[in-house]
Formats: sequence, structure tokens, C-alpha cells
Amino acid sequence: MTPIDAATRACCCPSQPVARVVLPRSGDRDAQEIFLCAHHLRASAARLRELGAPIYDELGLPVTTPEKIFVVVPSHGAADRNEKEGASCAPTTS
Repeated sequence: MTPIDAATRACCCPSQPVARVVLPRSGDRDAQEIFLCAHHLRASAARLRELGAPIYDELGLPVTTPEKIFVVVPSHGAADRNEKEGASCAPTTS
């Protein structure tokens, strides 16, 4: 799988995507490729696993446990909002 281009945006929000997901064919719908930020990847991880959807990180490498790779990183400057809403879509750096 090819790396995610820096200009690409996540399908579900304006954040930088950290994963490329290939949704399998279903009924009359062909397989589809979507890009997810860290937050939406974590939120969707269980369902994507149920679907058997392959997940690739920003470098194009397979991801098998997205909920363990990407963790919540609070956003600086919007602490009150993030405490109420959850957290930012930033991936870990370590």
C-alpha cells in the first residue's frame, strides 16, 4: 500500500488521516477506500475488525490493533473543549 499523501484529509473530519481503510465489498457496493483520523479510527476499530477491513498506517504498513497504536493526545489551547468532547485527532509520536 502506498503512503498517505500530506494533502489528503480524513473522510469524516478535516483532520490529517493516520490510516487508510479498505472497506470490503458488500452487496451491490464495491470495495471502498477511506481515510480516517486517529479519533475516528479508534471509534471505528471494533466494527472495522468485524468487517474484516484491512487497515494501513500513514506509511502504508498494515495495522492490526489501531486502538493500541493511536492514543488520545489532548490539544493545547482548547483544554476545556477537549475535556468535554474527548480529545484531538492527533496520533502518538512515540
